[in-house]
Amino acid sequence: MSHVFKLTTHCCTSLLTAQVQGKDPSVEITQDVLEPETEEMDDDHFEDMHDTTAGVSLPPCELSRLEEISELFNASLLTPIKREKLTILIENEGYIKKLIDLFHMCEDLDNLEGLHHLYNIFKSLFLLNKTALFEIMFTDDMIFDVVGVLEYDPASQQPVRHREFLRTQTKLKEVIPLNNTELVQKIHQTYRVQYIQDMILPAPSVFEENLLSTLTSFIYFNKMEIVTMIQVCFSNFLQCLVFPYSSLECFHDMVLLCHHIMLFFNHVRRELLLPRQANAIICDHVHTTTFFHKRMIEITSHISSM
Repeated sequence: MSHVFKLTTHCCTSLLTAQVQGKDPSVEITQDVLEPETEEMDDDHFEDMHDTTAGVSLPPCELSRLEEISELFNASLLTPIKREKLTILIENEGYIKKLIDLFHMCEDLDNLEGLHHLYNIFKSLFLLNKTALFEIMFTDDMIFDVVGVLEYDPASQQPVRHREFLRTQTKLKEVIPLNNTELVQKIHQTYRVQYIQDMILPAPSVFEENLLSTLTSFIYFNKMEIVTMIQVCFSNFLQCLVFPYSSLECFHDMVLLCHHIMLFFNHVRRELLLPRQANAIICDHVHTTTFFHKRMIEITSHISSM
């Protein structure tokens, strides 16, 4: 029996991930948002970086060079300036798309050794901690391929079928109709990225613990963008929570929606690192927390009387 996942608007991904992991969805969000790591480099360093990058190229994207590419990427994680240089090269050469093409080739050939090298390469891509690279990897036409690469962890005896799970065992259930394609795409992207973070990527080592801060921030600000889109596109959002409901299932869905919206608002209000713009958006919605609490009481009371 397939799991039915409920993406509850801007707080949808928290509910989804909690259900996937077997966690209690009522538990409040515990992930802290970390600022992307700051890399202080003086003018001489920047000049040196550009001069050095201009004379360096990545190895050709070929099956026979995968081990070399993996070693280069891993070595580039050692210092901020090396990570910056590698990021520039990857962007300029469209290297991620070339690696994905190699991934398809390795899968077609059942080249397990090549798939293991690609896993290590993409793990390094995540550890580069660069938003620009995430924006490439998390596009609709690439994110499932990235998930596919991460199925081939050399430490696992068998690949984990994450793509199959995401395609067949997850479903967007609109508690409130979302007649906005961009909003729906953003919700899907946010869930898939959080799934990658929580379910696929290995726990970072002591030396890697600060190298995924940008991924956490990417997820967080995606959620903030969903909040903003709802604010713009659904001026009557609160009215959508009004009776009557057609079934007991609708009651249940609305309770979950209200509950997770409350958790999200409370989490954001306490976040000390929240930028001013995002904070202003949430301040406009603070009064709704009381409203949602009242709605939950009304809905629960109504269910009890049925």
